Amino acid sequence: VTVDKATVLDLFNTKLMFFRTINMGFQWFSVTMCYYGLTNASTALSGDAFGNFLLSCLIEIPGYFFCIFLMDIWGRRPILSFCQIISGVSCVIVGLLSGVESVVGLQVFLSLIGKFGASASFAIVYVYTAEMFPTSIRNQAVGVCSLIARIGGIVSLLLDLLKNFWGPAPVFIMGCVATTAGFLALLFPETLGQKLPETMQDAYRVGEGNKRGICSCTCVSPTELYKEELKEVEK
Repeated sequence: VTVDKATVLDLFNTKLMFFRTINMGFQWFSVTMCYYGLTNASTALSGDAFGNFLLSCLIEIPGYFFCIFLMDIWGRRPILSFCQIISGVSCVIVGLLSGVESVVGLQVFLSLIGKFGASASFAIVYVYTAEMFPTSIRNQAVGVCSLIARIGGIVSLLLDLLKNFWGPAPVFIMGCVATTAGFLALLFPETLGQKLPETMQDAYRVGEGNKRGICSCTCVSPTELYKEELKEVEK
């Protein structure tokens, strides 16, 4: 029996896979643009540039821990959507407050909240992409999304040129893109607790029968959550 090998074109050969691929690519684009855009913009905020940059780097740590501990409790879809929207709204407000000296502290705080959301989103998209696409084409799917993400990184630098026309333009645009991505993330199927898809047919059925809502949580202890990892450590 001859089995056709899956190719990158299979990511676009049906309407369902086409929209999932485009949507996930947009998520990666948005996350990367906001992540690097906020990192670069941190030194341009009012106050000490070195201190702002240091805080922008340190805020990534709680962002990653937030994602690690809630990913298997709250689910992939709500975390990605929530973090993208939080990051986007924060960027929009930072842009609108640009140049107002009386709210410098608020600007820095909101910038850090945006970086927190971007960092958490960056951590979740890798896992989410791998769980949504089948084994036969998983590497290609992650590769395509990663390629689109690099374009987002380039755009984050090019946006800085728009300051010549309107100062807040870079972070404002990043915020609008991230907020849009957050709402589009709600269209994904939830993969928490689902078996990894092996074939394209399995990928089409991802999320079927999963009745988890946006606010659904699975309360488990850390010991129960990471029992397999703990067994490996004990060995």
